[in-house]
Amino acid sequence: MKIIKNNPDWLKSLNMLPEFDINFRVHGGHRQKVEYLWKAPSEVHNSFEIMYIISGLQRTKYLNTNVIYEMGDIIIIPPGLIHENQAISKWGLDYFCMHFDIDNPDIQNNLRSYCAGLVKKR
Repeated sequence: MKIIKNNPDWLKSLNMLPEFDINFRVHGGHRQKVEYLWKAPSEVHNSFEIMYIISGLQRTKYLNTNVIYEMGDIIIIPPGLIHENQAISKWGLDYFCMHFDIDNPDIQNNLRSYCAGLVKKR
């Protein structure tokens, strides 16, 4: 067994991340393939929802706004936002979805302010 020194030289060359203490909880993750015009009922969550469009097109209604998402898009839906998802491509929709909570209010606010909605693949 090789023993590593307490402070090896290579460790000094690494850029260190700032220290932070948060809890990140993931729940309700699933991948689903659905047929054309499948629709999830209007819903709202107490946690963030993140979706990745694997293939197909998805229309998401937010209040009075409709947004079309396509293959490769990542969607972040913040807590409390009423939304409704529907498959609108003739060949159906394949997506991955999970919900997550973060206990750090600053990170929550940044996600709501800067990442809400679409994180484009391009």
